[in-house]
Formats: sequence, structure tokens, C-alpha cells
Amino acid sequence: MDKTYLRYECADTFSLTIPTSSHTNPLTLAFSPGTTINNSSLLLPSGSYISALNLRTGDEPLRKYGQSNGEVIGSGNALNEEECCCLDAFGGVVVSGWSDGGRTTLYPNALNEEECCCLDSFGGVVVSGWSDGAVRLFTLDSKKDTKETKPHSLEIPKSDPLVLNGHTGAVRVVQLERTNTDKTTVIGRCASGGGNGRIVLWDLVSETGLYRLTGHTGRITHLRFWASTTQGNTRNDMLISSGVDGLVKIWDLGEQCCVQTLSTGGLGGEVWAMNVVNYVDKEEEKWRLVTGCNDVQIRFWDLEHKDLKEDGDAMDDDSPTNTDETTLPATYMGSIHRPPSQVSSHISQIQFHNSHQYMGISYHNSRIIDLYKVLSPHESEAKHKRRLKRQREKENKKKGDKAEPTPTRGILDEDDDDDADDNAVDLLDPEAPQKVATRIANDELEYLGSAKTSGKCRGFTFCPGVKKSSTGGNDNTNNTTIRIVCGLSNNSIEVHSVDMVQVDNKQTSVSINKSSTLDMYGHSTGIRSLNLSSSDEVAVTLSKQSLKLWNVPKRSCIRSISLNESYGLCCRFLSVNGKEDVLVGTRSGGLKLLDVDSGEIRCEVNAHEREIWDLDIMTTPTTTTIMTGSADQTVKFWEVENTDNETNLVHTRTLQMKDDVLSVRFSNTTDLEKKLVAVSTLDSTVKVFFADSLKFFLNLYGHSLPALCMDIDSEDDILISGGADKSIKIWGLEFGDTHRTLYGHSDSITCLKFAKRSHLFFSASKDKTIRYWDADSFQQILLLNGHCAEVNTVVVAKSGGFLLSGGMDRQVRVWERSRDIVFLEEERERELEKMLDAQDRGEKEGANRNEEDEDEEQPQSEAAVKKSVLSVAGGDRIMEALELADQETRELLLLSKTSSKPVTNNPLLIGMTPPQYILFILKSIKPSLLEQSLLVLPLHHLERLLYYLLILLRRGMGVELCAKVVVFLIKSHQHQIVSNHNLSIPLRELRKLLRNRLSQNQDTIGFNLAGLRAVSQFHQEKAQAFAGIGDELPGDDVWAGLGFGSDVAAALVSKKKSGSGDKKRQRKE
Repeated sequence: MDKTYLRYECADTFSLTIPTSSHTNPLTLAFSPGTTINNSSLLLPSGSYISALNLRTGDEPLRKYGQSNGEVIGSGNALNEEECCCLDAFGGVVVSGWSDGGRTTLYPNALNEEECCCLDSFGGVVVSGWSDGAVRLFTLDSKKDTKETKPHSLEIPKSDPLVLNGHTGAVRVVQLERTNTDKTTVIGRCASGGGNGRIVLWDLVSETGLYRLTGHTGRITHLRFWASTTQGNTRNDMLISSGVDGLVKIWDLGEQCCVQTLSTGGLGGEVWAMNVVNYVDKEEEKWRLVTGCNDVQIRFWDLEHKDLKEDGDAMDDDSPTNTDETTLPATYMGSIHRPPSQVSSHISQIQFHNSHQYMGISYHNSRIIDLYKVLSPHESEAKHKRRLKRQREKENKKKGDKAEPTPTRGILDEDDDDDADDNAVDLLDPEAPQKVATRIANDELEYLGSAKTSGKCRGFTFCPGVKKSSTGGNDNTNNTTIRIVCGLSNNSIEVHSVDMVQVDNKQTSVSINKSSTLDMYGHSTGIRSLNLSSSDEVAVTLSKQSLKLWNVPKRSCIRSISLNESYGLCCRFLSVNGKEDVLVGTRSGGLKLLDVDSGEIRCEVNAHEREIWDLDIMTTPTTTTIMTGSADQTVKFWEVENTDNETNLVHTRTLQMKDDVLSVRFSNTTDLEKKLVAVSTLDSTVKVFFADSLKFFLNLYGHSLPALCMDIDSEDDILISGGADKSIKIWGLEFGDTHRTLYGHSDSITCLKFAKRSHLFFSASKDKTIRYWDADSFQQILLLNGHCAEVNTVVVAKSGGFLLSGGMDRQVRVWERSRDIVFLEEERERELEKMLDAQDRGEKEGANRNEEDEDEEQPQSEAAVKKSVLSVAGGDRIMEALELADQETRELLLLSKTSSKPVTNNPLLIGMTPPQYILFILKSIKPSLLEQSLLVLPLHHLERLLYYLLILLRRGMGVELCAKVVVFLIKSHQHQIVSNHNLSIPLRELRKLLRNRLSQNQDTIGFNLAGLRAVSQFHQEKAQAFAGIGDELPGDDVWAGLGFGSDVAAALVSKKKSGSGDKKRQRKE
């Protein structure tokens, strides 16, 4: 009988606020709906989920938005292994871009192994991009946070989230389109940019990809929608994109082409930052495009919608000489220079305040954020006139007296930034001297100051809202306050307050101060060691200079303890007088015993001369022995002595070795005579000694490189060791023989842990993976992915119900044992499929890159589809449904000719007719996968599908879906359909049916919308008419006044009368 195993799944992660991604895109931050300057709830990607932090109440996430594993395995609650890269939010939904290129999911009580790379937020919707290439849409909870809310639990969705597939690599930027209607702002489309230079436009209503824009040759850094109306009230939808190829492209979304390319390669090189801002100038809406590159300049463009077709059909003219500036939407305005105190790194982020009055600029690997004030049109015009006046005075002075020396500038003299701006214009526009009278970038900005953070700034955003106050008196002082939220590379968040004091509307003083810091929830550096208490409810994590205690069930940080500039390497829980404290070994060779309750150091000993790489504890009924292994080639033993209110560590014995000691371990037996001590040294051997006499027992050699870790099973039968040679060796402790050598990791083994009372063990490695092994059958059971950096430590609960893992990505992942049984053959096949898919994806990307290099005239747009396992499965379901429907149709036709008995429904078709079953299957496929599933169908299945769609349209069933499928099939297989003369008659009938059915649906929808508008308007008029009379408005029945619902109104009135009568009777009684 084969041995069965239970699956371990990632249930949650904690200790991570700012992700440690290797990509150079800045961290994207967004605020949830209802956020003000006094009540701030921040959304940010935190590895495998999106966390919502309350900046006022504490560090722990209020909610976590993650997704389940896309593969249908296990319990379905497993956290996906990809990383969230970016996000954008709107109204009530969160959209995120992920690195797996696959699905968009929100799942309860589970997180994704993928990493969130970017996000965008607006109100209650968040769209996020992930490292697997997926775009995921989350809906935020609009309810207020209460005390009953569990901060450690994930948000439980009311429905399945939206999953969008279209990218082959990581999604680096996502952007939601905000469309302003009469009184509201709605979203309908979303744009996402990948690392391969592809931009995909998504329709969030139909949940499909519209098209893919191809034009950039490098990673997309920023996307911005730009939509306004021209003089003829014609709406033009534009999309502006920037990339590391040094190009800024303006796309016409209606024509699906690029209308203008702004090249900064000759000056600024790669475009790392870009943003668009608008304001109203003389009742006219103005737009500005701001870009930041590798150089020291911040460039500005004036954006203006122009009808290109009326201006000489510039879009259709392919001649390179057609560079008429009047037909281009963007006009260069000049640039501003960084303050002289800035570092030479490139600009990483440009953000505007929601009031569009302030601009902030951050730099790569820098602690500086520059702040500018966007001047009002009146102030900008005044500054523009002053600049022109000074320029005319300089020209007149040069003409009058050329020999006059240049006067020296005083401290109080006004800066002449106009010359620098004119020179910047000369670099890009040879006709700039003729345009000196036009407004330039420096006329619209005023430098306020710089905010300096305590660590390198990964990303920042402005807190919505402006706090204004005024003080009475003769000075007439006005105070304005805005706040900046910064995500730092040391896993912390800082809030800076910018106070602007204006006296008599003339002088303005600016002070920038740090308001608060959120740094308790995570480590600033990688996690070196991890351990569980005896109850498995408290965990301790150790990093470079800090130690944190965690409540494992609640995922909350209990206490953070500083090590006083000591570099911690290993830690263990130590029971002293029934109380558990923490013992820490440091790089300087010291041992520290820390009090968990107070955070103070109870005892400190200079145990070794060099690093303490490992320690282990042996507890007996009478004594507690500590064993430490150090790089000073010694193994020392210590005993815990308790005196009056003091605890001391007393050195008892020393075991001298010939090389540096890397790992030490006690055996688990309770018999002191059989107790063993295992020591791993730098000479690639593991030596075993008797614990009581320290006599040599076994020498285990076989590793080609030093063994970095080891462990002994509960029965003291097996010792496992893992080394820098990427192998795991299983040794027998009776004779020291090698049972087997296991290979699977692609980098050094960092940690090995046995599960209690079994021969099952876990291995962690620098290759970012954890593997689950069976030491009896010598087989790998599971591969656990999810960490974004090397995994340093693993600890297993005493019950075996869960394990914790920590690494250099500063996060702790919780792996829980489920009830799902693991089948080893299926696991091997799944790993092989993943490997082959990765190879195929790499080959396709290389082939596409070669085709682009060979053929310069590539189309600017293409279908936004991506072949996946789910789309292929959808195509198979459609083919199976067509075969069942054909078979049922033939049987029904045969029965109708041979028998007069009524026909019973086929249970294989769920009691439906063949056309209804085809419609049911089409509806069951997700809209984002439908088009790719249809492309899988061969031509003869295409003909049968068109036949059933024709029958459905005749009956008026599923008109919208049938029309979508018919149009897509005809577009995709146009040449095959035209060459097939048998489809000519059905196509003519389809054209008639589509026109009739769609026009009927359009009329029905229009009639319903008009009725709803009339009802809404009538209700508003009644509410306004009676608003001043009393609190109770006559809005109980909005239909009664229109002749509808009079019975309902009468019933409500009678119900109220009867209710009031009952209350009166109760009072009398």
C-alpha cells in the first residue's frame, strides 16, 4: 500500500509592509475611499497581497486583499506564489498588476505566492498588476472599520473577483480610466503595461481585453489616460505611455495608433517618471505633461486636443517630412532643473496632490523628495510678465552699453531662472527664440522645499485633502498643511507634514517635518532566525539589529526589542522558572538573554571570540544546558543558574574543533547516556560525540562543500545534513552510513527541520523555495513557492499542523496542513508542465523579439488574448458540447420519424435542448477567456457553432452573447469563411437577425433608461419641494405619482395607520 501525505498550503504572511522587489519601478501607493487628511487609510502592495493600513491607529494591516492559487489543487485556499507589482484604485474597487501573467482573484483566508508589483486606487475599486502577468480587480469594503474587525484575516469577497490575462511577463504599471459624467465619476476601462513594452487595454464592464498596443521596445514605466473635449464638443480618448526606451507615446484609443512620439533619448535617456495634471485657466481646461529622465531636467509639455483629420489628415501621411506642429497634441514648454543639493540619480516618481496645487518629485536610491507649488493662472501670468519685463530690460541694456560689466548678484536678489529655461527650450526646439513670449514651465511652478526621509524612498503619495486655518489679529496669518506618505526601503512608512504660513498674502514660510513613523510591523532587514514557543502561539523573528515577538494566530506584533547595535545570527526560546525568554547569539560572539515582557536584557555573556552561527538547548528535569557553536573553532556548553531575581549563564565545558563550527544539534532522546551531539564544521564533515563525555563517536563525510545545517529525528535514527553543494544527505546514526543523497534545490541549503514523530522533513534554500521530503522513501513530496528572496529559516509546530518560514524578503509565511491528499505522480507532472511552459514562454518572447528586429513595420495594435490552460480547457468544453448537441439532434430527428411518443430530455444536457445547452456552456466560460477559447476550435466545429447561434438568434435567446461570438468568429476566420460557399446563406440570415435583435435590445434598454431617469427626476423634484416642511419626505412610493404602484402606496399607508393604531392601544393598556 502506498504511503499517503497531506498537503501544506500557504495560508497567510506577515512582517512585511514594503516589498523587497528587484525591479526598479517605484512603489505605488493609493488611498482607500473616504480618506481625508485626518483619517488616512493607505493601500500598498505587500508581497503576495495588498494591505490596507490605518496611518492613525497603528502599524498592523486593517485588511489584506489577496488571491488564491490559480491552479485547482488542494483546498483552494492556498495563497498564490506571485508578487503584486502595482495598483490603482477607484470608487470601490482595487485593481492590481501581478507578476504571474495569469489570473485576477480575490480569495478569503488565503494569499498569493505571487508578488504584487503595482497598484492604482480610486475610491472603492483597486486594480493591481502581478508578477505572473495577471491583472486582478478587487472590490473594497465600504463599511467602516470596527473593533470586531480582525486585522489578520483577509477580506472575504462576496463574489468571484475579476481575472484578466494578457501579459506574458510581469505587469509593471496599471491605470484606471476615470470618466466624468453629469454628477459622478465612473470607470469603464483599464490599461496595463508590462516589462516587454506591451500595453493592454481592458474593458472592465465586459471583462475582456480590447486590444494590445505595440510600440515600445522596453519596459513600460507609467501610463496615464487623457480625455477632454475639443471646440466642437468631440471627445477624444488618449493614452500616454512612457518607457525605458526613452520614448513618450501619445495613443489615440479610437484609431488604435500612436499620434505623437516624444523622444528624449538625445537628452534625458530612459523615461522613469511621467504624470499628467489639469487645471482651469479662464474657464478653459488646460493639461500639462511632466516627464523625468536620467538627466537633471524635469520636462513639461502643453497638451491640447486637435482634430488631426481636419488638419490635413496628418495621421494618414507616412512621409517623414510631415512634422507640422499645429497637428500634434503635445507642445514643449521647457524644463526646470533640480535644486543644486540633489544627488545625481534619476527621477523615479512624479506625483500631484488631488487638488492639483502641489507637485512632488522623488529620486532613485535617494532620501529627498522635492516639493513644488503649482501656481494659479493669475500668479503664473504675473510671473510670466515679470520674466518678459526682465528680459526686455536685459536686451535694452546690452544694446545700449555692451561694455558694461555684469553686476554682481546679492543674497536678496531674485533668481534669474529664465535664462536656464530658455536654454532648455533651445535644446529641443530650434524655433524657440521666436517663442520667448509664450509661457514656459518655470512660469507655472514655485519651489517650496525638500522633505528628507530616514531611509531610501521607494515611493510616495500625497494624502488627500488640505488643512487650512487662519489666525486673527493684525498680521492676518493663513496656515495651509498637506501631508506626504513615504514608503521606505527599510520596511517602514513615514508621514511628513508640510506647513505653509502666509502673512498678508505676501510672504510664505514653509516648514517640512516628520509627523510619524510606522516601523513596528516588519523588520528593516532580512530575517536570520525564527523559533516557536512551547505552546506554538508565539513566534520570535531575528534580523540584523532587532528582535520581534508575534502572536501567530492573530498575525500581530507583540513586542519589538532592539539589540543595541549587536548583529543577531540565531535565537531560541529558553524556559526559565516557568517563563519563556529569548536567547540570542550575535556576530560579535555574545550571548544575550532577553526578557519577553519588559524587553530588557536579563543576562549578557561574551561567550566566543567570533560569530556564534548556531545554538541548541537541552532541557532535563534538573538542568538546562545550552550548546553554542562559533567560528572560533569551539563548541561551548552553558548551564542556566537562577539566583535571587537574577539569571546567569555559567560556562561548564568546551569542545575544541579543528575548523569553524557552522551548526550544532542535540539528539532528542531522554536517556542522558545515549544523548548525542552533532557538530558541522567548515571542513565539509559532520562529527558526532557523546553528550556526557564528549567522546568521539562518528565522522560523517560526503559533502563536497560545508554542511550549513542539520537536524535529527525524534527517534534518533536519522540525521540529515544540507550543505552549500545543494545536496541533502541522510545518515544513519547507528553506524554512520549514508542512506541516500537527495538533489532538488538549485542553491545552498540553509535550513532543515524534521516534523515531530515522523521521518518527514522540510528543507529551505537560497533558491527561494521550500521542499517537503520523505526520509524513508527518499522522495520529494511538495515544492512550496512564495518567497521572493532566499529562505533562511524554517520552524515546524510541535503538532505538525503548520510551519513558519522566513527569509531575506523580510516576510514570514504561514504554511498550514490541509486535508487534501498529495499524489506524487501528479505533483511531478505539474512541475514538469510548469518547466515546459516557462521554456515555451521564453522561446516565444525570443522569437517575437527577433521578428520585431527583422520587420520594422509591425502593426501598432493586436488582439489582447493569451493562451492559457484555462482557455484551452474552455475550448475543449465547447467542442464536447457541440458533439453532444449534434448527437442529441440526430437522435431527436430519428425518434420523431420512428416514434410518436413524447421525447424526454437528455440528462447529459442537464434537461436542455441542444441550442440551450450550447448557450449554457458559452455563459459558463469567463468573458476574459472566451475569445481565446473560441480560437481553439477547428473549422468544422466553427460551422456547427454558427448553426446553433443562428437558432438561438431566431428564438431571441442570449442575443448579446451570441452577437459577440458571431462577430469575433467572423473577424478571426474571415478568409476561411469567405472561401466556404456553404456559409454564404447562413451569414446573410445572421446579418439580418443580428440587426433586428440588437435594434430591439437597444430600444428596450433606451426605453428602460428613459423611464428610470423620469422616475429619478420626479423623486428629486418632490424631495426638493417638501424639503423645508418637515423631516419626513413623501418619498415612500416614488411610483404613485406616475400612475404606477398605487396599490403599493395604499398598502403602505394602511400599514402605517394600523401600526400607529397598535402603538396607541399598547400605550392605553
